[in-house]
Amino acid sequence: VNGVSVNSIFTTSAILTAVIGLALQNTLSDIVAGLILSTEDTIKTDDWIKYNDKIGRVVQFSWRYTKIITLENEHFIIPNKDLASNTIKVLSSEEFKHYTIIPFGVTYDNIPNKVIEVVKNATKDIEGVIDRDVFFVKYGDFAIEFEIRLRIISAADYYKIRSNVLTVVFYALDRANMEIPIPRYDLFRREYDSISKEDKDNEIRSFFS
Repeated sequence: VNGVSVNSIFTTSAILTAVIGLALQNTLSDIVAGLILSTEDTIKTDDWIKYNDKIGRVVQFSWRYTKIITLENEHFIIPNKDLASNTIKVLSSEEFKHYTIIPFGVTYDNIPNKVIEVVKNATKDIEGVIDRDVFFVKYGDFAIEFEIRLRIISAADYYKIRSNVLTVVFYALDRANMEIPIPRYDLFRREYDSISKEDKDNEIRSFFS
């Protein structure tokens, strides 16, 4: 038509359609993900979530993206498709409080039940903690290992409460003469000059074989 090839028109239209489709793909994915998250009531404004090792409060939730502010006052805008396709840990909401675990260990010359008693008594009056428990969890390489499991009122106080708990536990264990172990290794030095020539040759051959 008027010297313009019909094939050229169709080709151009197909290219434009593909470009627009690709441009809208992420946007549509975000909108669909936002609808799913909203419908299933997965997260809401003011929820505290953990996403990619970041702990933050949801301050805005739209169809396309979710905005959070972290404990370090960093602002993150997360596309909803990323939230929908990755694991999100909801730390707190109106229905329940934040739950966290603080590990620690003591040397093997301590009695586990006594350790639990000392730590429970030390952590009973921590401000911001609803309840806590202490568990003996495993035999480690250098220590018998425990966990303090806490429910706290606000995830915003997470670092403050964690610091307070670690501090009171340190002093409580120190007063009870319960040592927090430092990893130690025994190093054995072999005098090379005392080895026979035959043994030296065998070691060299084994090293390069």
